[in-house]
Amino acid sequence: MTVKLDFEECLKDSPRFRADIEVVEGDVSELETRLEKLVKQCHSMLEAGRAYCQTSKSFVTGLKELGHHCSGDNMMGECLEKFSQKLEVILEAQGEVIETTQKSVKLKLQSFVKEDVRRFKDVRKEFERGSESLEAALGRNAQAPRGKQHEVEEASHALLNARKTFRSGALDYVLQINVIEAKKKTDILMAMVSMMEAQSQFFQQGHQSLSELADYRRTLSEEGVKAINRPWWQSNYNIAIKHWNGRCAEDECASRDTGVQRSRINKIKKYTHTHTHTHTHTHKLEHTHTLTWSLSPRLVCLFLKRGADYNARDHTQKDPITIAVETANADIVTLLRIAKMNKEMREMDGAFGQPGHSMGQGVGGTGSGIGQTRKGLQALKNQLSGWALGGGQNE
Repeated sequence: MTVKLDFEECLKDSPRFRADIEVVEGDVSELETRLEKLVKQCHSMLEAGRAYCQTSKSFVTGLKELGHHCSGDNMMGECLEKFSQKLEVILEAQGEVIETTQKSVKLKLQSFVKEDVRRFKDVRKEFERGSESLEAALGRNAQAPRGKQHEVEEASHALLNARKTFRSGALDYVLQINVIEAKKKTDILMAMVSMMEAQSQFFQQGHQSLSELADYRRTLSEEGVKAINRPWWQSNYNIAIKHWNGRCAEDECASRDTGVQRSRINKIKKYTHTHTHTHTHTHKLEHTHTLTWSLSPRLVCLFLKRGADYNARDHTQKDPITIAVETANADIVTLLRIAKMNKEMREMDGAFGQPGHSMGQGVGGTGSGIGQTRKGLQALKNQLSGWALGGGQNE
């Protein structure tokens, strides 16, 4: 807040002058508080900037060392050397910005607070002391007995001296107020201008330094694209893409409705039966193995329910369980083992008779135990069948 004080009002010591003085004192006190806070924040910013520059210089040194280590590769050595040099130039410019901010902002504002504001406070104390002396002289002059000429003259003389001292102090105080108001504008504005000019120069220099590497960076990008398009890279890249697409297709297959899955299984069975005269056992086993490791567990469960032979072996003498174990498909391994156990229990039922007969009960309850196991397996089979035909929502 800018307050213009009139020297005539100062000499008169009018109430308006006193009111303006109070406003100025409050404004200067608040300005001092805010400037002290700003100086502390500027100091913290500068310290953080110096720490950042120091850490960045260590990083650039690491880049140079890496470039020397990769000196056998011309492209990598040249790239790291050029980039580290440009980063070093940018860090030097940033260090200059920090020093400029130190001088133009922190030191100027700190000087304004410590010198100008302190001088203002000293002049204010003199003004207040002169004001108190004037009030005391006025009181003594008013209380002097009129009958004693000597005392009246002394009181009048003291009043004149006090008034002169007060007016001199008041003029100095008003002058200091006007000075601090002017310096507040110039110092703060010039400090900000210097800082912004340093920032602008820093960014221009950084942009210019990086622009010098534009063609080189473009060349490096083109070399990188060429390296990606090379046969050995492209082959591995295509393999990875095919593997990813296969996984996506598997997930999509597992989320389709049951009718589409039945149709796919029926097509596979029809294809198997139509080629039985040429690829009777091996061809069916190939489809069994294909479903074992490439389809979802629900489709494998449907295929087993259709009567697929899980004990058959391919040309490498591997059965479906072995292939599922090698492909780390735990769900399919569990399904195949349960199906195999179910078949073995049915064969045991045929050998020992149906559960609940006297023959089964006469052999120590073996038939009953087998029957209970068979019931448990049948319940598990029904649960798996329900999962295969309509349990897709629970997956």
